[in-house]
Amino acid sequence: MKVALLACVVLVFVILNWITWLQDIEAKICKGASACFSGKVTKVVDGDTIDVNGTRIRLSLVNTPEPDQVNFTESRNLAMRLCPVGSMALVDQDDGQKAGSYGRMVGEVYCKYNPTNLNATSLNEEMFKSGYAEILTNFCTKSEFAHEKWVEGHGC
Repeated sequence: MKVALLACVVLVFVILNWITWLQDIEAKICKGASACFSGKVTKVVDGDTIDVNGTRIRLSLVNTPEPDQVNFTESRNLAMRLCPVGSMALVDQDDGQKAGSYGRMVGEVYCKYNPTNLNATSLNEEMFKSGYAEILTNFCTKSEFAHEKWVEGHGC
């Protein structure tokens, strides 16, 4: 009985330390004070909108083609390749756009997130670098991400 109780106490201690460690790792990647969470990619809507844990995320500062525009399929395919459904992602909500956009949270999404990998891929950045997205310059004064290296010098 005492051994089982001791084992339970040790297990709870280990779990709590593991959760704290994960939160510390996420805090090193995320900026600002808004929501920061990790979860599974549940849907890729298009090049600038994905669902993580069922929460719809609109990528901050980038705009990709709509279904009736050139490169829509290519931008969506890139998002699906970088952030495949079922993979882990980290979402950093944009402090300057907490109100969201058409019911979507606005933020930066890091694909194939792993707490031991602090070099997760920014979907926002990769969409822009691919040439399938343009910078939404009208949000540069609002977005906390406007001073990221990939954005500076391209309208922000």
